Amino acid sequence: MTTLPPLRAEDVEAVSAPHLHVKDHLDILWWLVWLPLLTREELARVTRRNDSTLWNQLTKLTKLGLIESISFNEAGWVGRHHYYLTDLGLYVLASLDEHPISVYKLAVGYPITRIDLLERLARPRVHLALSELVTRLISEHPPSYRVSSYQQPFKEKYSDRAGKNHTLSFDAAFLLQTPKGSQHAFYVRVDQPEHMLSQPEVKTFVQKLLAVRQAKHLTREIMPHFLLLSSHERFAFWAEQVNRETLSQGIALLDVSQPEPAREHMDLSCAIADIADLSKGTNAPIWTPFHALIEQDGAVESHAQAPISSFLDRVASPRLTERFSQYFSFQRALTTDPRTRQKDTLTRYVNIDLQKEAAPFATIATPGLGKPHVPAGEPVTQMADALSDAFYGDPEDRLAMSAMLTLALSDQQKEIIAHLARHPYLERADLTSLLHPGHNDERLLLRQIMPLIHLKLIKTSIWINGKPGRERERYRLCEPALRWQACRHGLSPAYYLELSYLDQQKRKHADPPPFEEKQRQQPISPLSREVTWVQRSVRGLWGENAKQMFHTSGIYRCVRSILDASYRSQAYHIIYWKSARESSRWYHDPFEPDKTGDVRPDAELLYTTANEQRAHSLLIEYDRDTTNSHQLYRKFRCYVEYQHDTRSTLPTTLVITQSEAAREKIWDAFASAKAFDVSIIVALEEHIIQDGLLPILVQLDQAHTSQRQRNR
Repeated sequence: MTTLPPLRAEDVEAVSAPHLHVKDHLDILWWLVWLPLLTREELARVTRRNDSTLWNQLTKLTKLGLIESISFNEAGWVGRHHYYLTDLGLYVLASLDEHPISVYKLAVGYPITRIDLLERLARPRVHLALSELVTRLISEHPPSYRVSSYQQPFKEKYSDRAGKNHTLSFDAAFLLQTPKGSQHAFYVRVDQPEHMLSQPEVKTFVQKLLAVRQAKHLTREIMPHFLLLSSHERFAFWAEQVNRETLSQGIALLDVSQPEPAREHMDLSCAIADIADLSKGTNAPIWTPFHALIEQDGAVESHAQAPISSFLDRVASPRLTERFSQYFSFQRALTTDPRTRQKDTLTRYVNIDLQKEAAPFATIATPGLGKPHVPAGEPVTQMADALSDAFYGDPEDRLAMSAMLTLALSDQQKEIIAHLARHPYLERADLTSLLHPGHNDERLLLRQIMPLIHLKLIKTSIWINGKPGRERERYRLCEPALRWQACRHGLSPAYYLELSYLDQQKRKHADPPPFEEKQRQQPISPLSREVTWVQRSVRGLWGENAKQMFHTSGIYRCVRSILDASYRSQAYHIIYWKSARESSRWYHDPFEPDKTGDVRPDAELLYTTANEQRAHSLLIEYDRDTTNSHQLYRKFRCYVEYQHDTRSTLPTTLVITQSEAAREKIWDAFASAKAFDVSIIVALEEHIIQDGLLPILVQLDQAHTSQRQRNR
């Protein structure tokens, strides 16, 4: 951590001089108290200033040292400067404001401190989406409507029927006030597209959301509306999970097309919007209620979308309003003490120069093919070790390092890490196809990946059983990169890491403790350094008995061919490639209801065609012709049991196999399992490698048509 020089009262007095006219720009400083790390465009919205005029004012405030700016790059977002108040800016604001302001109360009551800034930068895509949302809500509201309160993040505390206390975290919460003065409460969650979203994670969140609803009922309070910001390729997945959980508990979702009297029993209001659609305006019809989304099988129909004003049918109670309160005012910072000019050193609350802190990592992470330029006295190994140690430190250390990587890495470097978190041991050609569609120049990839190797975020591994050449060279994430992904997505490191096989065996065969001690035995902390941590889902992919790697390599090869064929032909477009973990689906075992079964395809692709922009899902099963008939039979029975239990239809499954004989074996097992309601297509790998999905597009279109008719 860089040590900043002492801040003295005379420094504040010098910048507060009348001839500098800082008092004319206090509203900018106040907005950066309420909403730190806004861009110039977002500040222009809330201050209602001309963009070029605001640019000059921000430049002036920066030169005076009252504000600082940082910039970073995220895929899908335009890189811009984000502004925040310095300690000097806080004291100048307090000294020039017409009200008696306490800097200490500013630091306690508003998100301006070092830890507040680090929290936002540790999860940058959440912050970017929420800043876009709240500034548009503030600036684009209809006459006499206003956002009266906003908190980021927000923790909802509730008690269950047994009296146990729980907490559910949301990315934000806000109050919207109508012309009549009534307040309406909203929860907000941001679903990051790069995050490897699994069914158990969504199930847990939805169950907790329903538990909050039940707690509100017990206290006779209104349940706030829930807004989900996601990407359109995930809509169907969310619709399926919300539908399953609400159906199992008999909960009616809000249908905004119904008149208000008919909505009384619809006590759960959930809506979803594409993050990209925020640019249309938050009061535009961009929100799709989950009731309509489920009816449309996860597809978005424009007639079912609604503006946010459609959800203002429930007035929040004064108690709920008070809990949501974080007003855009100075009330929390008022002091009754007379102002005094202190001559001694002033306390720093921001106490960080973000760009300067990130500079050493940014220097090493700068894309290039050669060895990175390293500042004197800071060898790469020392920086890499500091990076690793930080993710084993306390929460502030982890947030700080996550924020530094946000500032230091390029958007493509972040994409590489996200791809390898989802698909370990990709080869160079796989990553090139994902990052640079239609280009085969691997130097574009190497420029980005070499600095990550120097920082020990990525490691190169050689698959000795692979074909000679580039196929043997594989990339995987090192432990610090996986811990960073967990921090970036607000999750425990255990989401991406598990104990190594040897450590699991040691625990399994260790002498069992006495019964009393066993009752008190705690699981190993994900921050423990006494064990070895490895990436989840890589067992069997590496080492002496890495037979699974042949299977995984075949899947990667087929998906790469499908991607390349889409770039060449433009007949279809792959939106998203899900891993086996993301693609899995659970169901209740028909013979033992207390147990669950799994449908576990090898991958899932979301795609659109040139003739239809509606996204479709395609499950992938890769068969090396090593699976016997009984195993194939059990696989197809799982598909049948899933559809029977969930009363839903699985997407079409593409089974990729090696020969005509293997194809016949698959169809025989399919018939034996009586899986006639399951939609499958069997194709040879050589055809997929050559033409991707082109040979089966007609079959896929027929399958989707049949599926829609069946669902009706």
